Amino acid sequence: MSKLSSEVKIAIENSKVLFCNGYGFDELSPGAILSAMEYAVEVGTSIFFDPGPRGKELSTGSPDEQRALNQLLRMSDVLLLTSDEVSFKSLLILHLSLIVIMIAYSCLLQR
Repeated sequence: MSKLSSEVKIAIENSKVLFCNGYGFDELSPGAILSAMEYAVEVGTSIFFDPGPRGKELSTGSPDEQRALNQLLRMSDVLLLTSDEVSFKSLLILHLSLIVIMIAYSCLLQR
């Protein structure tokens, strides 16, 4: 895991949503992305994830990329997926995505 700077932590704390997409892996290490995601969960910031075209590559990428992708898919409050992106995922992930969407909707209603 990467250590987050105090500036990044403050930005996450002051945000309602942390948005991440697959292209973020081109700029940041999987460890940095996971650290930001875990901190967002810790402070109650919602996580929106759009794997985009890189999602398929990440699913067969390095062990760190695969681990980060799996965590993002499990821990995100909202997954933004096209029909093409859904087609490469297993039915289990689709099922989990629907559960996450229902939970996210419930959380947004409570705010």
